[in-house]
Amino acid sequence: MLICIALSLLASCAKDTGNLPSDETTAAETQTETTEETVTEISDNLPEMDYEGIDYNILAAAEQWIQFYESELTGEVIDDAVYKRNLAVEERFDIKLKYNVYNGYYAGLDSVKTALSGSVLSGSGDFDLMVGGISYVTRHIAENLYTDMNKLDYLDFSQPWWYDYVNDELEIFDRLYLAAGQYGMLSTVNAVVTFFNKQMMIDYNLGNMYDIVRSGEWTYDKMIEMASVVIQDVDGNGIYDMNDVFGMVSTYDYISFFPTSMDYRYSYRDDEGNVILKEPDDKILKINEYVYSIYNTQGLYWGEYDYISEMLDMFTNDRALFMPHVLNHSASEVMREMEDFGIIPICKYDEAQNEYITTVVSDVAGIPFYVKDFDMSALILEALASETYKTVRPAYYDVALTRKYSRDNESNEMLDIIFTNPALDFTYIYIDIMGSDMYYQLGKDMNYASWSAKKMPGYQKKLDKFIDIIKEND
Repeated sequence: MLICIALSLLASCAKDTGNLPSDETTAAETQTETTEETVTEISDNLPEMDYEGIDYNILAAAEQWIQFYESELTGEVIDDAVYKRNLAVEERFDIKLKYNVYNGYYAGLDSVKTALSGSVLSGSGDFDLMVGGISYVTRHIAENLYTDMNKLDYLDFSQPWWYDYVNDELEIFDRLYLAAGQYGMLSTVNAVVTFFNKQMMIDYNLGNMYDIVRSGEWTYDKMIEMASVVIQDVDGNGIYDMNDVFGMVSTYDYISFFPTSMDYRYSYRDDEGNVILKEPDDKILKINEYVYSIYNTQGLYWGEYDYISEMLDMFTNDRALFMPHVLNHSASEVMREMEDFGIIPICKYDEAQNEYITTVVSDVAGIPFYVKDFDMSALILEALASETYKTVRPAYYDVALTRKYSRDNESNEMLDIIFTNPALDFTYIYIDIMGSDMYYQLGKDMNYASWSAKKMPGYQKKLDKFIDIIKEND
Protein backbone atom coordinates (compact mmCIF):
# COMPACT_ATOMS: atom_id res chain seq x y z
CA MET A 1 0.00 0.00 0.00
CA LEU A 2 2.75 2.43 0.93
CA ILE A 3 4.52 1.74 -2.38
CA CYS A 4 1.32 2.54 -4.25
CA ILE A 5 0.89 5.73 -2.24
CA ALA A 6 4.47 6.77 -2.90
CA LEU A 7 4.07 6.14 -6.62
CA SER A 8 0.86 8.14 -6.64
CA LEU A 9 2.51 11.05 -4.88
CA LEU A 10 5.57 11.02 -7.13
CA ALA A 11 3.36 10.82 -10.18
CA SER A 12 1.56 13.96 -9.08
CA CYS A 13 4.56 16.18 -8.42
CA ALA A 14 3.41 19.08 -10.60
CA LYS A 15 1.78 22.01 -8.85
CA ASP A 16 -0.47 22.52 -11.87
CA THR A 17 -0.02 20.21 -14.84
CA GLY A 18 -1.56 22.88 -17.02
CA ASN A 19 1.65 24.89 -16.60
CA LEU A 20 3.89 22.08 -17.84
CA PRO A 21 5.06 21.68 -21.42
CA SER A 22 2.84 19.22 -23.25
CA ASP A 23 5.39 16.38 -23.24
CA GLU A 24 5.91 16.65 -19.46
CA THR A 25 2.17 16.79 -18.89
CA THR A 26 1.68 13.64 -20.91
CA ALA A 27 4.43 11.85 -18.98
CA ALA A 28 2.90 12.80 -15.62
CA GLU A 29 -0.56 11.71 -16.70
CA THR A 30 0.81 8.43 -18.10
CA GLN A 31 2.62 7.67 -14.80
CA THR A 32 -0.57 8.35 -12.81
CA GLU A 33 -2.67 6.21 -15.12
CA THR A 34 -0.14 3.35 -14.83
CA THR A 35 -0.20 3.58 -11.03
CA GLU A 36 -3.99 3.62 -10.90
CA GLU A 37 -4.15 0.60 -13.21
CA THR A 38 -1.78 -1.26 -10.86
CA VAL A 39 -4.00 -0.46 -7.87
CA THR A 40 -7.14 -1.45 -9.77
CA GLU A 41 -5.66 -4.83 -10.66
CA ILE A 42 -5.45 -5.90 -7.00
CA SER A 43 -8.29 -8.39 -6.57
CA ASP A 44 -10.50 -8.56 -3.49
CA ASN A 45 -11.15 -12.26 -4.31
CA LEU A 46 -14.87 -11.91 -3.56
CA PRO A 47 -17.28 -14.32 -5.24
CA GLU A 48 -20.02 -13.29 -7.64
CA MET A 49 -23.21 -12.73 -5.66
CA ASP A 50 -26.65 -11.39 -6.55
CA TYR A 51 -28.65 -10.07 -3.60
CA GLU A 52 -31.66 -9.20 -5.79
CA GLY A 53 -31.91 -5.54 -4.91
CA ILE A 54 -31.91 -5.92 -1.11
CA ASP A 55 -31.25 -2.86 1.08
CA TYR A 56 -27.88 -2.88 2.84
CA ASN A 57 -28.44 -0.69 5.90
CA ILE A 58 -25.50 1.21 7.37
CA LEU A 59 -25.62 2.93 10.75
CA ALA A 60 -23.32 5.85 9.98
CA ALA A 61 -22.19 7.57 13.19
CA ALA A 62 -20.53 10.02 10.85
CA GLU A 63 -22.70 13.06 10.28
CA GLN A 64 -19.60 15.28 10.30
CA TRP A 65 -17.81 13.14 7.70
CA ILE A 66 -20.72 11.80 5.67
CA GLN A 67 -19.25 13.13 2.40
CA PHE A 68 -16.71 10.30 2.55
CA TYR A 69 -19.48 7.69 2.85
CA GLU A 70 -22.40 9.01 0.82
CA SER A 71 -22.42 11.58 -1.96
CA GLU A 72 -23.94 12.71 -5.24
CA LEU A 73 -22.32 13.68 -8.52
CA THR A 74 -21.37 17.32 -8.04
CA GLY A 75 -18.32 17.77 -10.24
CA GLU A 76 -16.08 17.86 -7.17
CA VAL A 77 -13.39 15.19 -7.29
CA ILE A 78 -14.07 13.52 -3.94
CA ASP A 79 -17.87 13.71 -4.17
CA ASP A 80 -17.84 12.05 -7.56
CA ALA A 81 -15.38 9.35 -6.46
CA VAL A 82 -17.50 8.44 -3.43
CA TYR A 83 -20.64 8.31 -5.58
CA LYS A 84 -18.92 6.06 -8.13
CA ARG A 85 -17.57 3.81 -5.36
CA ASN A 86 -21.04 3.24 -3.92
CA LEU A 87 -22.60 2.72 -7.34
CA ALA A 88 -19.93 0.19 -8.34
CA VAL A 89 -20.62 -1.94 -5.25
CA GLU A 90 -24.40 -1.65 -5.66
CA GLU A 91 -24.29 -2.77 -9.28
CA ARG A 92 -21.75 -5.52 -8.67
CA PHE A 93 -23.86 -7.28 -6.03
CA ASP A 94 -27.33 -5.90 -6.83
CA ILE A 95 -27.87 -4.17 -3.51
CA LYS A 96 -28.95 -0.69 -2.43
CA LEU A 97 -26.81 1.10 0.15
CA LYS A 98 -28.94 2.88 2.73
CA TYR A 99 -27.12 5.26 5.10
CA ASN A 100 -28.78 5.99 8.43
CA VAL A 101 -26.85 9.05 9.61
CA TYR A 102 -26.15 9.98 13.25
CA ASN A 103 -23.96 12.55 14.97
CA GLY A 104 -20.50 11.01 15.13
CA TYR A 105 -19.24 12.84 18.22
CA TYR A 106 -20.15 12.51 21.90
CA ALA A 107 -23.46 14.31 21.28
CA GLY A 108 -24.62 11.35 19.22
CA LEU A 109 -23.44 8.52 21.46
CA ASP A 110 -26.75 7.85 23.16
CA SER A 111 -28.76 7.78 19.94
CA VAL A 112 -26.18 5.56 18.26
CA LYS A 113 -26.24 3.12 21.16
CA THR A 114 -30.04 3.10 21.27
CA ALA A 115 -30.31 2.35 17.57
CA LEU A 116 -27.59 -0.30 17.60
CA SER A 117 -28.72 -2.07 20.75
CA GLY A 118 -32.34 -2.00 19.58
CA SER A 119 -31.35 -3.72 16.35
CA VAL A 120 -29.30 -6.36 18.18
CA LEU A 121 -31.42 -7.07 21.26
CA SER A 122 -34.73 -7.20 19.41
CA GLY A 123 -33.31 -9.47 16.75
CA SER A 124 -34.66 -7.16 14.06
CA GLY A 125 -31.32 -6.78 12.28
CA ASP A 126 -32.04 -3.20 11.29
CA PHE A 127 -28.39 -2.56 10.44
CA ASP A 128 -25.99 -4.64 8.39
CA LEU A 129 -22.98 -2.47 9.26
CA MET A 130 -21.88 0.30 11.60
CA VAL A 131 -19.26 2.94 10.81
CA GLY A 132 -17.96 5.75 13.00
CA GLY A 133 -15.03 7.60 14.55
CA ILE A 134 -12.81 5.17 16.41
CA SER A 135 -12.69 6.64 19.92
CA TYR A 136 -16.45 7.21 20.02
CA VAL A 137 -17.67 3.69 19.30
CA THR A 138 -15.23 1.33 21.06
CA ARG A 139 -17.26 1.66 24.26
CA HIS A 140 -19.97 -0.52 22.67
CA ILE A 141 -17.63 -3.51 22.48
CA ALA A 142 -18.12 -4.32 26.17
CA GLU A 143 -21.90 -4.22 25.64
CA ASN A 144 -21.65 -7.14 23.22
CA LEU A 145 -23.05 -5.16 20.30
CA TYR A 146 -20.44 -6.19 17.70
CA THR A 147 -19.39 -9.45 16.09
CA ASP A 148 -15.82 -10.73 16.23
CA MET A 149 -14.79 -9.95 12.66
CA ASN A 150 -11.92 -12.44 12.77
CA LYS A 151 -14.52 -15.20 12.65
CA LEU A 152 -16.24 -14.00 9.49
CA ASP A 153 -15.62 -15.09 5.93
CA TYR A 154 -14.83 -12.62 3.14
CA LEU A 155 -12.91 -10.17 5.35
CA ASP A 156 -9.25 -10.34 4.37
CA PHE A 157 -7.30 -8.10 6.73
CA SER A 158 -4.05 -8.82 4.88
CA GLN A 159 -5.27 -6.70 1.96
CA PRO A 160 -3.84 -3.18 1.54
CA TRP A 161 -7.20 -1.51 2.19
CA TRP A 162 -7.01 -2.55 5.85
CA TYR A 163 -4.70 -0.87 8.36
CA ASP A 164 -2.60 -3.16 10.53
CA TYR A 165 -1.22 -0.29 12.60
CA VAL A 166 -4.73 0.38 13.94
CA ASN A 167 -6.20 -3.11 13.87
CA ASP A 168 -3.29 -4.57 15.82
CA GLU A 169 -4.11 -2.08 18.58
CA LEU A 170 -7.86 -2.73 18.33
CA GLU A 171 -7.44 -6.49 18.57
CA ILE A 172 -7.55 -8.01 22.04
CA PHE A 173 -6.92 -11.74 22.56
CA ASP A 174 -7.39 -12.43 18.85
CA ARG A 175 -10.79 -10.76 18.84
CA LEU A 176 -11.43 -7.89 16.45
CA TYR A 177 -14.80 -6.23 16.93
CA LEU A 178 -14.01 -3.08 14.95
CA ALA A 179 -11.61 -2.67 12.05
CA ALA A 180 -9.96 0.33 10.40
CA GLY A 181 -9.38 0.59 6.69
CA GLN A 182 -9.88 2.70 3.59
CA TYR A 183 -13.67 2.77 3.63
CA GLY A 184 -14.74 6.17 4.95
CA MET A 185 -11.32 7.74 4.28
CA LEU A 186 -10.92 9.28 7.75
CA SER A 187 -7.86 7.08 8.16
CA THR A 188 -6.28 9.27 5.51
CA VAL A 189 -7.77 12.74 5.86
CA ASN A 190 -7.43 12.73 9.66
CA ALA A 191 -3.65 12.39 9.62
CA VAL A 192 -2.14 14.84 12.12
CA VAL A 193 0.36 17.06 10.31
CA THR A 194 2.02 20.45 10.68
CA PHE A 195 1.04 23.27 8.35
CA PHE A 196 3.54 26.10 8.04
CA ASN A 197 3.11 29.64 6.73
CA LYS A 198 5.48 30.12 3.79
CA GLN A 199 5.26 33.90 3.73
CA MET A 200 6.26 34.13 7.37
CA MET A 201 9.18 31.78 6.76
CA ILE A 202 10.42 34.27 4.16
CA ASP A 203 9.63 37.39 6.17
CA TYR A 204 11.56 36.14 9.19
CA ASN A 205 14.39 34.55 7.19
CA LEU A 206 13.84 31.14 8.78
CA GLY A 207 15.35 29.04 6.01
CA ASN A 208 13.98 26.14 3.98
CA MET A 209 11.43 24.17 5.98
CA TYR A 210 11.62 21.15 3.72
CA ASP A 211 15.39 20.91 4.06
CA ILE A 212 14.99 20.98 7.84
CA VAL A 213 12.63 18.01 7.64
CA ARG A 214 14.83 16.11 5.18
CA SER A 215 17.90 16.56 7.38
CA GLY A 216 16.12 15.05 10.39
CA GLU A 217 16.42 18.32 12.33
CA TRP A 218 12.67 18.87 12.60
CA THR A 219 12.37 18.30 16.35
CA TYR A 220 10.43 19.89 19.19
CA ASP A 221 13.39 22.12 20.07
CA LYS A 222 13.69 23.29 16.46
CA MET A 223 9.98 24.05 16.28
CA ILE A 224 10.09 26.15 19.45
CA GLU A 225 13.26 27.90 18.32
CA MET A 226 11.62 28.95 15.05
CA ALA A 227 8.25 29.76 16.60
CA SER A 228 9.86 32.03 19.18
CA VAL A 229 11.33 34.23 16.44
CA VAL A 230 7.95 35.39 15.16
CA ILE A 231 6.03 35.97 18.41
CA GLN A 232 4.90 39.59 18.68
CA ASP A 233 2.58 41.49 21.00
CA VAL A 234 1.47 43.72 18.13
CA ASP A 235 -0.81 46.04 20.12
CA GLY A 236 1.55 46.16 23.10
CA ASN A 237 -1.12 45.45 25.69
CA GLY A 238 0.73 42.49 27.24
CA ILE A 239 -2.12 40.10 26.38
CA TYR A 240 -1.70 37.74 23.45
CA ASP A 241 -4.90 37.41 21.45
CA MET A 242 -5.99 37.26 17.83
CA ASN A 243 -4.55 40.72 17.17
CA ASP A 244 -1.01 39.46 17.78
CA VAL A 245 1.44 37.15 16.01
CA PHE A 246 1.93 33.60 17.30
CA GLY A 247 4.57 30.99 16.80
CA MET A 248 2.01 28.21 16.76
CA VAL A 249 -1.75 27.73 16.90
CA SER A 250 -3.57 24.46 17.55
CA THR A 251 -6.12 22.91 19.88
CA TYR A 252 -5.45 20.81 22.98
CA ASP A 253 -6.81 17.58 21.50
CA TYR A 254 -4.28 17.64 18.67
CA ILE A 255 -1.38 18.76 20.86
CA SER A 256 -2.18 15.62 22.87
CA PHE A 257 -1.09 13.49 19.91
CA PHE A 258 2.51 14.73 20.18
CA PRO A 259 3.69 11.74 22.29
CA THR A 260 2.77 9.26 19.55
CA SER A 261 4.73 11.25 16.96
CA MET A 262 7.58 11.41 19.46
CA ASP A 263 7.60 7.59 19.53
CA TYR A 264 6.05 7.15 22.95
CA ARG A 265 3.27 4.70 23.86
CA TYR A 266 1.29 4.80 27.07
CA SER A 267 0.86 1.02 27.28
CA TYR A 268 2.35 -2.33 26.31
CA ARG A 269 1.16 -5.94 26.12
CA ASP A 270 2.59 -8.56 28.42
CA ASP A 271 3.44 -12.12 27.38
CA GLU A 272 -0.14 -13.23 27.96
CA GLY A 273 -1.64 -10.46 25.82
CA ASN A 274 -2.90 -8.25 28.64
CA VAL A 275 -2.59 -4.50 28.12
CA ILE A 276 -0.54 -2.81 30.84
CA LEU A 277 -0.45 0.95 31.32
CA LYS A 278 3.11 2.14 31.68
CA GLU A 279 4.43 3.99 34.67
CA PRO A 280 5.78 7.41 33.64
CA ASP A 281 9.39 7.34 32.53
CA ASP A 282 11.85 10.14 31.81
CA LYS A 283 10.65 10.47 28.24
CA ILE A 284 6.97 11.10 28.98
CA LEU A 285 7.92 13.46 31.81
CA LYS A 286 10.00 15.44 29.32
CA ILE A 287 7.17 15.44 26.78
CA ASN A 288 4.82 16.62 29.51
CA GLU A 289 7.25 19.47 30.14
CA TYR A 290 7.18 20.31 26.43
CA VAL A 291 3.40 20.42 26.27
CA TYR A 292 3.13 22.35 29.53
CA SER A 293 5.44 24.95 28.01
CA ILE A 294 3.24 25.23 24.93
CA TYR A 295 0.16 25.78 27.06
CA ASN A 296 1.83 28.34 29.29
CA THR A 297 3.98 30.39 26.94
CA GLN A 298 2.33 33.47 25.49
CA GLY A 299 2.47 33.32 21.73
CA LEU A 300 2.41 29.52 21.59
CA TYR A 301 -1.33 29.48 21.40
CA TRP A 302 -3.66 26.65 22.11
CA GLY A 303 -7.43 26.58 22.42
CA GLU A 304 -10.39 24.47 23.36
CA TYR A 305 -11.98 22.11 20.85
CA ASP A 306 -14.29 24.77 19.39
CA TYR A 307 -11.38 27.10 18.61
CA ILE A 308 -11.01 25.75 15.04
CA SER A 309 -12.32 28.74 13.09
CA GLU A 310 -10.17 31.21 15.05
CA MET A 311 -7.15 28.96 14.62
CA LEU A 312 -7.61 28.83 10.85
CA ASP A 313 -8.19 32.59 10.69
CA MET A 314 -4.92 33.31 12.48
CA PHE A 315 -2.90 30.92 10.36
CA THR A 316 -4.29 31.98 6.99
CA ASN A 317 -3.87 35.68 7.80
CA ASP A 318 -0.15 35.43 8.55
CA ARG A 319 -0.55 35.64 12.32
CA ALA A 320 0.81 32.15 13.06
CA LEU A 321 3.87 30.33 11.76
CA PHE A 322 2.90 26.72 12.56
CA MET A 323 -0.43 24.93 12.83
CA PRO A 324 -0.27 21.27 13.96
CA HIS A 325 -3.66 19.80 13.14
CA VAL A 326 -5.61 17.48 10.87
CA LEU A 327 -4.62 17.15 7.21
CA ASN A 328 -8.13 17.67 5.90
CA HIS A 329 -7.94 21.39 6.71
CA SER A 330 -6.00 21.65 3.44
CA ALA A 331 -9.32 21.14 1.65
CA SER A 332 -11.18 23.86 3.57
CA GLU A 333 -12.27 26.99 1.75
CA VAL A 334 -10.27 29.32 3.97
CA MET A 335 -7.07 27.33 3.40
CA ARG A 336 -7.65 27.12 -0.33
CA GLU A 337 -7.90 30.91 -0.46
CA MET A 338 -4.64 31.37 1.47
CA GLU A 339 -1.69 32.76 -0.45
CA ASP A 340 0.65 29.88 0.35
CA PHE A 341 1.30 27.17 2.93
CA GLY A 342 3.29 23.96 3.24
CA ILE A 343 2.63 20.56 4.83
CA ILE A 344 5.20 18.66 6.91
CA PRO A 345 5.13 15.94 9.61
CA ILE A 346 4.71 16.57 13.33
CA CYS A 347 8.10 17.19 14.91
CA LYS A 348 10.24 14.40 16.36
CA TYR A 349 11.23 14.11 20.03
CA ASP A 350 14.89 14.70 19.16
CA GLU A 351 17.35 14.00 16.34
CA ALA A 352 18.10 10.54 17.74
CA GLN A 353 14.56 9.50 16.74
CA ASN A 354 15.12 7.81 13.41
CA GLU A 355 11.84 8.47 11.62
CA TYR A 356 8.88 10.81 11.62
CA ILE A 357 5.71 9.19 12.97
CA THR A 358 2.21 10.35 12.06
CA THR A 359 -0.84 9.91 14.26
CA VAL A 360 -3.85 9.08 12.09
CA VAL A 361 -7.23 9.33 13.81
CA SER A 362 -9.17 6.57 12.10
CA ASP A 363 -12.73 5.66 11.46
CA VAL A 364 -13.76 2.04 11.92
CA ALA A 365 -16.38 -0.39 10.70
CA GLY A 366 -18.15 -2.99 12.78
CA ILE A 367 -20.71 -5.69 12.05
CA PRO A 368 -23.47 -5.78 14.68
CA PHE A 369 -23.81 -8.85 16.88
CA TYR A 370 -27.04 -9.69 15.10
CA VAL A 371 -27.58 -9.09 11.38
CA LYS A 372 -29.80 -10.62 8.71
CA ASP A 373 -26.90 -12.28 6.88
CA PHE A 374 -23.35 -12.28 8.28
CA ASP A 375 -21.86 -13.32 4.95
CA MET A 376 -23.54 -10.42 3.18
CA SER A 377 -22.49 -7.91 5.85
CA ALA A 378 -18.86 -9.00 5.62
CA LEU A 379 -18.76 -9.33 1.84
CA ILE A 380 -20.19 -5.86 1.17
CA LEU A 381 -17.86 -4.28 3.74
CA GLU A 382 -14.84 -5.88 2.05
CA ALA A 383 -16.09 -4.66 -1.32
CA LEU A 384 -16.60 -1.10 -0.04
CA ALA A 385 -13.10 -1.03 1.45
CA SER A 386 -11.58 -2.49 -1.71
CA GLU A 387 -13.40 -0.09 -4.02
CA THR A 388 -12.45 2.88 -1.83
CA TYR A 389 -8.82 1.88 -2.16
CA LYS A 390 -9.17 1.71 -5.94
CA THR A 391 -11.43 4.72 -6.53
CA VAL A 392 -11.63 7.26 -3.70
CA ARG A 393 -8.09 7.03 -2.36
CA PRO A 394 -6.43 7.73 -5.74
CA ALA A 395 -8.80 10.67 -6.25
CA TYR A 396 -7.84 12.15 -2.89
CA TYR A 397 -4.11 11.63 -3.31
CA ASP A 398 -3.58 12.13 -6.99
CA VAL A 399 -6.07 14.87 -7.76
CA ALA A 400 -7.57 16.60 -4.75
CA LEU A 401 -4.54 16.63 -2.47
CA THR A 402 -1.36 16.46 -4.51
CA ARG A 403 -2.59 18.70 -7.31
CA LYS A 404 -5.33 20.89 -5.87
CA TYR A 405 -4.98 21.46 -2.15
CA SER A 406 -1.21 21.36 -1.66
CA ARG A 407 0.85 24.11 -3.21
CA ASP A 408 4.22 22.72 -4.27
CA ASN A 409 6.20 19.64 -5.23
CA GLU A 410 7.85 19.48 -1.81
CA SER A 411 4.52 19.16 0.03
CA ASN A 412 3.83 16.08 -2.08
CA GLU A 413 7.21 14.68 -1.04
CA MET A 414 6.34 15.42 2.59
CA LEU A 415 3.08 13.49 2.26
CA ASP A 416 5.14 10.45 1.33
CA ILE A 417 7.10 10.90 4.57
CA ILE A 418 3.93 11.55 6.57
CA PHE A 419 2.26 8.30 5.52
CA THR A 420 5.34 6.10 5.80
CA ASN A 421 4.94 5.55 9.57
CA PRO A 422 1.28 5.94 10.60
CA ALA A 423 0.36 5.15 14.21
CA LEU A 424 -2.48 5.31 16.71
CA ASP A 425 -2.04 4.70 20.42
CA PHE A 426 -4.10 2.04 22.21
CA THR A 427 -5.08 4.46 24.97
CA TYR A 428 -6.61 6.89 22.49
CA ILE A 429 -8.52 4.11 20.73
CA TYR A 430 -10.02 2.97 24.05
CA ILE A 431 -10.14 6.38 25.69
CA ASP A 432 -13.81 5.98 26.62
CA ILE A 433 -13.05 2.80 28.56
CA MET A 434 -10.60 4.49 30.91
CA GLY A 435 -11.58 8.16 30.80
CA SER A 436 -10.46 11.10 28.70
CA ASP A 437 -7.94 12.37 31.27
CA MET A 438 -5.87 9.27 30.55
CA TYR A 439 -4.95 10.90 27.25
CA TYR A 440 -5.64 14.60 27.70
CA GLN A 441 -4.00 15.26 31.08
CA LEU A 442 -0.61 15.69 29.43
CA GLY A 443 0.79 19.17 29.96
CA LYS A 444 -1.91 20.37 32.35
CA ASP A 445 0.56 20.58 35.22
CA MET A 446 4.25 19.91 35.70
CA ASN A 447 3.80 17.19 38.30
CA TYR A 448 2.70 14.49 35.87
CA ALA A 449 4.40 11.73 37.87
CA SER A 450 2.36 12.51 40.97
CA TRP A 451 -0.87 12.69 38.96
CA SER A 452 -0.05 9.39 37.30
CA ALA A 453 0.67 7.63 40.58
CA LYS A 454 -2.79 8.60 41.83
CA LYS A 455 -4.77 7.96 38.65
CA MET A 456 -3.17 5.09 36.76
CA PRO A 457 -4.25 2.30 39.11
CA GLY A 458 -7.87 3.31 38.61
CA TYR A 459 -7.46 3.45 34.84
CA GLN A 460 -5.77 0.04 34.87
CA LYS A 461 -8.65 -1.39 36.89
CA LYS A 462 -11.18 -0.14 34.32
CA LEU A 463 -9.08 -1.52 31.50
CA ASP A 464 -8.70 -4.92 33.19
CA LYS A 465 -12.46 -5.14 33.66
CA PHE A 466 -13.01 -4.34 30.00
CA ILE A 467 -10.49 -6.97 28.90
CA ASP A 468 -12.07 -9.57 31.20
CA ILE A 469 -15.40 -8.98 29.46
CA ILE A 470 -13.75 -9.52 26.08
CA LYS A 471 -12.11 -12.73 27.29
CA GLU A 472 -15.51 -14.07 28.30
CA ASN A 473 -17.09 -13.36 24.91
CA ASP A 474 -17.50 -16.31 22.61
